[in-house]
Amino acid sequence: MAQVSLNKNKFNTKGLKQKNDLTLIGKFEIVDGCPEKQDIIPIRMFLSPYDLTPTYKDDNNLFSVKYYFKFVLIDSDDKAYFKQQEVILYKK
Repeated sequence: MAQVSLNKNKFNTKGLKQKNDLTLIGKFEIVDGCPEKQDIIPIRMFLSPYDLTPTYKDDNNLFSVKYYFKFVLIDSDDKAYFKQQEVILYKK
């Protein structure tokens, strides 16, 4: 089984209060069943159906928005592999 999810992480600072908000935007199952060793799994995700904002990094040390793809793969030996990758989005 292989799954990928798109997560949005908002970080907000007001005075001494810090707020971290993690939102699951979408979750997809890529492979049904267990992949074997040396298998290559191509992934194509269309992001247009989602209301996404650009990535903001430390806007005056008050606010930031980051997006992450989280990959979960469970092989035929029931070993779980995890990978998280940050995605930078730009506005045209």
